[in-house]
Amino acid sequence: MKSLHVAVAAGAALGLVTAPASAELITDWDFNGSLEWVTDGGGAPTFTSGDGGGGTSVSSSLLSWGAADDDNFIDDDGNFINVDANASNSRSALEIGDTSFSGSLQTNGAAQDTAEVTHFNNAILSSYPLLQSASLLSSLTLTQAAPPGDGSFDDDRTFPIFFTETLNQDSCFEGSASNCDDIFLLGGDPSDLQESFEVDGWLYTVSIVAAGLGTLNDEACDEAGAGPGCFGFMTEEDQATTAQFQLQVSATQVPAPGALGLLGVGLLGMGLAAARRR
Repeated sequence: MKSLHVAVAAGAALGLVTAPASAELITDWDFNGSLEWVTDGGGAPTFTSGDGGGGTSVSSSLLSWGAADDDNFIDDDGNFINVDANASNSRSALEIGDTSFSGSLQTNGAAQDTAEVTHFNNAILSSYPLLQSASLLSSLTLTQAAPPGDGSFDDDRTFPIFFTETLNQDSCFEGSASNCDDIFLLGGDPSDLQESFEVDGWLYTVSIVAAGLGTLNDEACDEAGAGPGCFGFMTEEDQATTAQFQLQVSATQVPAPGALGLLGVGLLGMGLAAARRR
């Protein structure tokens, strides 16, 4: 009889392993979305007062600040012109390359390009208006492509950005590659760059990633007026640095209720068998 109890327990445990999946994994997705600057309301860009003159420009794709004359720095299509000029006649800018994007990706596959943001980091007078904060409005839709079905995901969210225009001086904070790097901080929590949803027994996690985006060292966080462990990226002085944002989807199977029940039966059977042996 002891061997019968052991066989029942082993059979139940084996049932947990071989229980069929509740549905087929979605392997392929189509995606489309947009990324743009919030231009009004609570998330609109903020700048220092700029007591020494200068000006700013704000649109859904471009933020620029520094010298006053827009005509020298922005073309007829609203794109930034990176003019090589001295600090008294120069501007910095943040530009979204394409505010709309689309493509396809595979579950547990390589990350795919979405939108990109370029920082034109130029020396400008500290008496000009300097960017302090802004917000990125993100919209994303995933649609099931293979196998055919109606799985989908829609998400709209706003990412606050805090910007530090550093002084160009001989002694920079640790980790600065130039004299001195400017600092972007992502407000909120890094987990805001991930979102999970369930379709037919599979848990899918959507992640936004970008090269250079991560936890900054304590000196950089202090320079930006933030506490240790701040999250963001840095850009070099006199360079145009592009952050290419990417999208990836991973998946794990959610245990079916029946499989959990088999696990309980299996554990109970093995416990009873062990008790009888004792």
